Amino acid sequence: VNSGSVDANLDFSATALLPDGPVKRGEFFNLNADAVLSAGTITSQSPEVEAYINAIAKLSGSVSAQACLILSGCATGSFNLPTVNEVQHIISADPNNINILKGILPNDEPLAKVALANQTFTLKGALDASLTPGFKVTSSQFTLADTTPPTPDLEVDLASVEVIAPNIATSGGKDGEVLKSGGRSDFLRGRVDIDGVAAMSGVIPPLGIGVSLIDAFAGKLKVGAQIDLLDVDAGPDIGITQDFELTPTLMVRLDFGAPVMVQGLAGLHTFWEGAWENLPGIALALNSSRDVSVTPTFWLDATLSNMLGIDLGLTGTFDILKLGATARVGGVDLLQSGSLSLNSLLGFSNQLFSTPKVRLPVWDSPFQLGGFQRTAGAQFVLQAVPAPATLSLMLLGLLATGAFRRRARLRQGNK
Repeated sequence: VNSGSVDANLDFSATALLPDGPVKRGEFFNLNADAVLSAGTITSQSPEVEAYINAIAKLSGSVSAQACLILSGCATGSFNLPTVNEVQHIISADPNNINILKGILPNDEPLAKVALANQTFTLKGALDASLTPGFKVTSSQFTLADTTPPTPDLEVDLASVEVIAPNIATSGGKDGEVLKSGGRSDFLRGRVDIDGVAAMSGVIPPLGIGVSLIDAFAGKLKVGAQIDLLDVDAGPDIGITQDFELTPTLMVRLDFGAPVMVQGLAGLHTFWEGAWENLPGIALALNSSRDVSVTPTFWLDATLSNMLGIDLGLTGTFDILKLGATARVGGVDLLQSGSLSLNSLLGFSNQLFSTPKVRLPVWDSPFQLGGFQRTAGAQFVLQAVPAPATLSLMLLGLLATGAFRRRARLRQGNK
């Protein structure tokens, strides 16, 4: 069980222009800071719940042998057997379904499933020998209404509505100076079975046939199978969309090795923090007698916008040799499977057409996103111009040294 996640990774290039040489005390200068978002990724996952039982097959080994000849002695050799390490879901449960052997079919489809939050409501039609129509409405487990004749000569699917618990995962990256990601998930699919409606109307002959494999205990236990030579469906898809936009600001804390003056603030300061691109002017203290080291520490302030919407589009599908199975115990449909077809076995998509989605915004809420780690930057040093008193003492010292050397040379000449 997880509560969902939003993960972001950003790479910044931060630069500053240091003074060309020593700076005068008390005079403000600017570091001309600049920051560029050079790369980034953002992913999200809506909350998930899953439980499963796995079959795990592991096999590894080697074979060793020794061969000996009377005149040549013995030789030993070995080789490794192929390693097998397979994990297969036997039964897995998520908010939508209980899945049997999930992933055994293409596109990670299960062999069969029992609906939980994911419910499908199906409308079926039937005709008897007198062409009297009847209809049957079922959910994934229960029959809600049934007016079909006891022994229909024709029974076909007419329409279905599938309700799905949304599961949205998004991924994206840098778009200008922000990060963007987006995703969607269907929560309602409506389908009209075109070949079924045509067969019910007498336009075409039935393209499917159903057989009863087990009918025992006065109808309390029924297992049936259905095969459709061609199944063509079309209808609307209504989905939930989610888009994220992350706007980052590179922040910094500057720790000064000695108190300095900060433009716009009174007094002396040992640190300053704020947006890197808004660094104020800095001046070395008048009474300071040493260079000042500056240690930057970076982090991010970010605004994350979460935009939810609803979209609507039309989708058409077709399946060739579609197989289905049902299991009914005591009036409750425990198993409905209809995902196996020649298309899926061959790995082909069954999509016939799909229109562009029309999107309607529902909610847009920006909020501050924290949790970014702090990163230490490279330390740099601000060099100060020597104070006038110190410069005078240095000049006097040089003059004294020069006079001493001159006298020494004169004495040597007199000698």
